[in-house]
Amino acid sequence: MYREKSGIISTLEGMPKSDNIKIFYNKTGKGKTFEYDFAFDNVDCSLIVAEPFELSDDEDLMQILDKANFEPASERNRAHIASSYLIDIEKRENKGENAFDLERRLRENLRIVKDQKTIHIPKHIVDAISWAWGDTRL
Repeated sequence: MYREKSGIISTLEGMPKSDNIKIFYNKTGKGKTFEYDFAFDNVDCSLIVAEPFELSDDEDLMQILDKANFEPASERNRAHIASSYLIDIEKRENKGENAFDLERRLRENLRIVKDQKTIHIPKHIVDAISWAWGDTRL
């Protein structure tokens, strides 16, 4: 069953606050995992979605996509691609390999002087990094 917010996040948010710990997650209600959020924000970027995969026609997924309120409507396609990408990754024997391959592609992209590809970092990831570097506005 799909939940808008992980039970773990709810539990952690209910714990006493600390200046040393802060929870960051996709609060749109449409996020799932780092891989999903990253793919959702970069569906057209070959650095992120580098290997071909089939769009899932899983019945449960299609029902979730049909029930969700996507504004703009183009977000439904992005969600379908990101979900299918996540399903593909989760089928792999070693999910960690995908993370290492992604890191390698991103690092190689940084070395390119001409035609460097642009990636979009999910807001909650940017916020988490900013907070860790001392941005007290978060």
